[in-house]
Amino acid sequence: MGRKWAAVATAVAVFIAFAASVGVSSTAGATPTVTRTAAQAAGAGARAAGCTNAHGTHRAHCYLAVAPANAPRASARSTTTCAVDESAGYTPCNLQAAYGLTKLSASHGKGVTVAVVDPNDDPSAEADLGVYRATYGLPKCTTKNGCFRKVDQDGVQGSYPAADPGDAQEIALDIDMVSAVCPHCHILLVEADSNGFGDLGTAENEAVTLGAKVVSNSWGTGEFDGETGWDGDWDHPGVAITFSSGDAAYGGGVQYPSASPYVTSVGGTELTPATTTRGWTEAAWVTPGRPITQGSGSGCSAYEPKPAWQTDAGCANRMTADVSAVAADVLSYDTYGSGGWVYEFGTSVSSPITAALYGLANNPGGAAIPASAAYAARATTRHDITKGKTGACSPLYFCKAAKGYDGPTGLGSPHGIGEFVVPYVAPPTIDGVAFTGPTSAPTVTISGSNLGATAPTGSAINCFGGDTGDTFGSTGLWFADTNASWTAGQAGDCIGIVLQSWSTTQVVFQLGNGYDHYQPIAHGDAIEVEAEGTTFGGFLP
Repeated sequence: MGRKWAAVATAVAVFIAFAASVGVSSTAGATPTVTRTAAQAAGAGARAAGCTNAHGTHRAHCYLAVAPANAPRASARSTTTCAVDESAGYTPCNLQAAYGLTKLSASHGKGVTVAVVDPNDDPSAEADLGVYRATYGLPKCTTKNGCFRKVDQDGVQGSYPAADPGDAQEIALDIDMVSAVCPHCHILLVEADSNGFGDLGTAENEAVTLGAKVVSNSWGTGEFDGETGWDGDWDHPGVAITFSSGDAAYGGGVQYPSASPYVTSVGGTELTPATTTRGWTEAAWVTPGRPITQGSGSGCSAYEPKPAWQTDAGCANRMTADVSAVAADVLSYDTYGSGGWVYEFGTSVSSPITAALYGLANNPGGAAIPASAAYAARATTRHDITKGKTGACSPLYFCKAAKGYDGPTGLGSPHGIGEFVVPYVAPPTIDGVAFTGPTSAPTVTISGSNLGATAPTGSAINCFGGDTGDTFGSTGLWFADTNASWTAGQAGDCIGIVLQSWSTTQVVFQLGNGYDHYQPIAHGDAIEVEAEGTTFGGFLP
């Protein structure tokens, strides 16, 4: 039996075994029915996708659990109405209606490229996407018509990494959710060679190089010492980068790269039909159980500095999540890893939905970090989620939905696209760099324009992570001592960078004497500074 057919056979076997637990009837010649409890609709009994397995340091896993759905029932759903059938899973029309997007989804996002970055290959990605979109009356999105494109981490079409059924489940979900919310967006699927952060970072940067204005990521791992050294891969000013906040509820700990200050951290909610004006109620996503083991991830980062636009008082560092969207009971179609229609659960659902919202907004780029826009948006642009608790915590908002900002749901779920419209901020320009002061602690003065809207934040490098406090985009600041043949970047390089002063036209840093890993600088050394992709040179006095 060939490898692909073996995978399909396994998926079919899983479906048959699982059918009884969700009450699926498959009597020949009859239309199968589904009876599901509220707990099952929230994710109880769903099985972790294969991509949840991660081995070794600096390796990611996805945030996804799946339960086989009933294919005839799913495909029989009307493509012209928005009737809600919770037992059959939520459709694109349901999602658009729940978040006030029906008219926007029909007209916005044309030509905007939303990238999806995942490890390994889904050989059936385009074909499965075609079935999903046709089922729900969405316009075709194919390689032939230019809407869909699949490449490897180096941007090459036709040369893909090894196929993986677990990652295929994730890939299918991601591109389906982008389609559901922004059916006119173009989709760029970038497949990394592995789930290692090195390969995933390469894929992330390639997505931006190929023109993506938005990049969706549904993977990560628990925080770790030295994570700030990877932040440069997600630091693309003007490009919206979304990351899932995690699925192990508050007890699972803060997840990275969701905790990076350069990304939009996306939590999860559960939508329930209601006889309200909106037609829905919404709560923080959490699967029933004691102890709570599955739900929207959140918390206060142990390593990442707090962004200037985040103002909650209980966490001195970066807090997750920023925003949220539905993370339960949504349908997707995947034949390589799942054998067809599946119910999807996890913040792997909410991240691509949020990416699609940025796609609808069609932001112009610039120097702003897109996550900041939600914090400046009016309260009417979101649904404030006030129900749901994902664990035991102090302060209570770390794990309990509450009025205003909270960890599991961030600022709330979308009401239109107002939270995702990013004001244009002109990128910085650098005119020159001057070196002055004593050799033991020289001063580096960077002059230009648009050097940040606020004073740089962060602390001196101290060998335990940290930040230069620079605001100079994805390249950050890189210092090179040509004489001693070393180059040091932002995080963890122990060259003692301290901010002395700041204005929009001039930033002054002092280099201390913390050269634990490098030969000390000396009088007359040739020094280079790379900022915003441009290298400036000079000699120490």
